[in-house]
Formats: sequence, C-alpha cells, structure tokens
Amino acid sequence: MVNILKKHLLSGLGLIAEGTYFHVRCGAHILNLIVHDGLKVIDGSLDKIRLRVKYIRGSEARKLKFASCLEQLSNVTSKQVRQDLPIRWNSTYLMLETVIGQRETFTLLSDIDPYFDCLSNEEWDEVKSIADFLKPFYDIADFFSGSSYPTANLYFSDVWRIHMKIKEVACVDHSEFEKQNQLCCVARRMEKKFDKYWNSHSVALSFVVILDPRYKLQFVEWCYVRLLGSEGVQVAKLILDKLKAFFQEYLKSSNETTTSSSQRSIRGSPNIPSNDLQNFGTYESKLCEPSKNVSDLETYLNEKKN
Repeated sequence: MVNILKKHLLSGLGLIAEGTYFHVRCGAHILNLIVHDGLKVIDGSLDKIRLRVKYIRGSEARKLKFASCLEQLSNVTSKQVRQDLPIRWNSTYLMLETVIGQRETFTLLSDIDPYFDCLSNEEWDEVKSIADFLKPFYDIADFFSGSSYPTANLYFSDVWRIHMKIKEVACVDHSEFEKQNQLCCVARRMEKKFDKYWNSHSVALSFVVILDPRYKLQFVEWCYVRLLGSEGVQVAKLILDKLKAFFQEYLKSSNETTTSSSQRSIRGSPNIPSNDLQNFGTYESKLCEPSKNVSDLETYLNEKKN
C-alpha cells in the first residue's frame, strides 16, 4: 500500500527527494519486534514464572491460600498475581514487575503449600535483572503509543536511549559471548534486530530534532558521539548534508518565497531523563560553525539553542 501511494504521489510531483523520507516505520511496532526477539533467549526463565502464576490462578483454593499469605505481609501492595500474554511483551514486563513485588508472598506460599515450588534466590535475582532491563523499553513504548501529544519530537531521543541501553548491557567481546549471562545474550540478540531496523535512527525524524530549537544539530551530533565516539561526528554530518539537500529541493519546488519566522515552542518535550543528558549543555559542536553566504537553514543551525 505504501509503495502504491508513493508511486501515485511521485507521478503527480507531490513528493520531495523522490519520496526518500515518505515512509517512516512505526516506532512501537519495531520496538515490539526488538524486545520479542530478545525475550526468546529467556523463554525458560519466563516459563518458570508463568507456571507459578498459572498454578496460583488455577483454582479458588489456591487463590485463597495466596490471599491468606498477602494478609500476613503488610508491605506487599499488589493484591493479585498478573498473568501475561506471551504475544504482548509489555504484559510480560508487567507480570515480572508484579511478581517481584510479591516475592515474599511466593516464599510464604511455598511454606504452606507442598505443591508450590518457589524460585531460588538466583532465579529471583535473574527475574529482577530482566525486569530492570525491560523497564525503559516499556516506558518508551508507552510514549510512542501516545495519542494526546505529538510524538515525532520524541522519536529520535527515545530510539537513542534504547540503543544506549542495549550497548551498555550487550557483550563487547564476541569470543566470550557464550560464557556471558542470559541478560547479555538478550541484549546481543536485540542489538542485531535493532541494527536491522533502526541503525540509522531514522534520518527523517533526525530532521525533526534538528528543527527543534531546543536541541538542533548539536543534539544529534552529541548522541552519535556518545554512541560511536569520534565517528559520530561524520554520521551527524551525513544527516546534515541530507537535510541541506532536502531543504534546497524544497526551495526549488516551492512557489512561495521562504521568509524567516519566529518558532513557537513545541508542545511536549523529548522524554529524556536528566542524567541521560549529562554533558550535553557543554558539548561543543564540530559542525555548527559560521560561514559566508549561508542559507536560512544554516543561519538557523548556527544560532544558539533556545
């Protein structure tokens, strides 16, 4: 359908840059593919949780035993176990989050029910590490799915956060990969899927961040430098070159004279925790330098961030 629509618009000269930036993949869908692929590594651990949750929910007598355990533990806030839907990874995260909060209840239940086998301390630690790893992905998926605020300006920063989180956990030494823990294996598998779909972080939506006066090109450049080191400057330069080419083609196709206008603030801001933006305010861009005979776009890029 996208190809048919794109072909139709191209025939009527309705797209700039031959429709290169016309199709932008759904962020929530790709995030779903990435996480699902990573969770395949820990199917065994997840099955252990699911079996125990199903056991508790399997009869009224077991539910009453579980409720009795809850009454004895005043520090447990959640009053019921949550069953997940394996095809929806976000429900799996919520199941893990709930189970972790009920750890003491599970232990107490195993003491009074000889047929209930509680997790070992090592298994509990593993479950918690998986849930902690998935939390940023859950939060970002929630933002991507928002309908009461614009999401285009959230896209680049959140994809960058995903990339940083995966790189942080993934194994660096490929020769030692098989010896690493499960969480490392999850991250490596997610990294492969990430590179397949989001390696470029979407050039079109990088434009959106550059045209946000609070962040501009410096933010895109800074993000890539944190990911790739000095090579990140060249990646940002390629994006800048594409934006300039796109802008020039837009000027040629426009029948109206482009004039500078004041920018209104964009409602909603990128969902980036302050600790993730450490050192951004002092980052000195290597690409934003004054030059002669600049276009309106280059003038905008060289102005200070608002």
